[in-house]
Amino acid sequence: MEREGQRESLFITINRYKDTVLTKLVPQTRENIDPVKVLENRDIGFFDKVEKLKNVSSSRICESLEHHIRHCKDTDTFLFSYSGHGIIDEHGKLYLAAKNTRLNALRSTAVPLSFLIELMEECHGGEKIFIIDCAFISMARKGVTQKQVSPGDCFGCIEGKGLAVISSSRITEYPFYSEKRISLNEDVYFMHHIVEGLETGNADIDGDGFVTVGELYRYIIKKMEADTCGQLPVLWLSDQKDDIVIAKNPRGRTVRREKEEDEKNLEQDNDAPSSPAITSTIAKQGWKSVKPGREYAFFFLYIALHQPSVIREKNQDCINRETSCFLSYISHWIRGAGGKLWVHKKENNEYIYLFPYTENNIKKIFQCAFRILLYKSIYDFEHSAIQDLLSFRLGLHLDAARYEPDPENKILASSAVNFCFHFGEKLEPEYLYVTRDVRALMPQHYHRFLFPSGNMESQDLYRLGLSYIKETII
Repeated sequence: MEREGQRESLFITINRYKDTVLTKLVPQTRENIDPVKVLENRDIGFFDKVEKLKNVSSSRICESLEHHIRHCKDTDTFLFSYSGHGIIDEHGKLYLAAKNTRLNALRSTAVPLSFLIELMEECHGGEKIFIIDCAFISMARKGVTQKQVSPGDCFGCIEGKGLAVISSSRITEYPFYSEKRISLNEDVYFMHHIVEGLETGNADIDGDGFVTVGELYRYIIKKMEADTCGQLPVLWLSDQKDDIVIAKNPRGRTVRREKEEDEKNLEQDNDAPSSPAITSTIAKQGWKSVKPGREYAFFFLYIALHQPSVIREKNQDCINRETSCFLSYISHWIRGAGGKLWVHKKENNEYIYLFPYTENNIKKIFQCAFRILLYKSIYDFEHSAIQDLLSFRLGLHLDAARYEPDPENKILASSAVNFCFHFGEKLEPEYLYVTRDVRALMPQHYHRFLFPSGNMESQDLYRLGLSYIKETII
């Protein structure tokens, strides 16, 4: 995991401003939260050079950034961390504030993100990690809606450059036209959890002795969900590579050895699925192992189709053709993941597809549901006679059920079916929802796409939408 080249880092903290408006924005003190102190520790950061700048001018920041990025070789790693204020001007361009920043002269007194992008486009080597710890603050006039800003919007033109960006926020949160002093207390959670995760080694999720960018992001997300602070960090990757090493685990590989023991014990008991909610028999060979009348662990994919009532009243034949076409369109993904239609409520156009739990098919099933969500727009464009004629609610649940091929017995076969229909009533169209037990079995790198969405009957719910995907990875 360790690279042969140089590891350099640049930490910039700005909490003093000459501009009187910027001084209204009062971040909670970060004096006790010092990532530099942690990463200077050779047992954690193992950086060859650590540079720290505090309350400096925009020209000094630009000079240091250009020096580090231009000299980054193929085998080098460069970490850039900024803590301060982010400013979005009236044209939607983003700047990082410096001590000398003036709001009426952003181009000459702040650090434009375009400067970083230009440096990145000219840099063809090394791994770069940017940690942006700031609220994105809007310069838009009162009454003007500012578009949402995420790292993907800023760095989206950079491809294959070995760049990972972790941002503490994804949207324009605070307006400058407010007359009150604004406390940005939520910012502290982000950096606090970074320091905590690296210092304790708890961010080393797989326990291999190293903390990657992906692991650190998942650790932060989990902690901030528990804080319920309302802040939603974002990870953006230029080449979908989240295994860039940011630090060592000070505890070494101890956690990994413990994990391997747990996995060994789990392999010795193949009839015990990972989810604590499931204690039923596992169909190890999929449908070949399923026998009528016996209880198994199943994934339930719930789909409910909707049609506009006005169109339905005027042209039911068109609606029926569209419904049939759409179900045929998605059926090859469902069959490919080992699913079968089990229950169909015609009056509400609700469908439940069943997938036997086999310990290693959760990724395939989740990808099937993900594709149904993602390809709705493609279906509208390529196949549908009327765009947006159909919408749907989509949910994935894991539970036990007695398999009964007879349609009349299916509703009575298990309370899981009734749960799915009640579950379906809570879902909003154009999102994919999963229950806690499904999420617990999914690979860790999928967790960053799923966000808490309430609970039902002791099951925590999570949801994924196309907007989340766009803001997180595009």
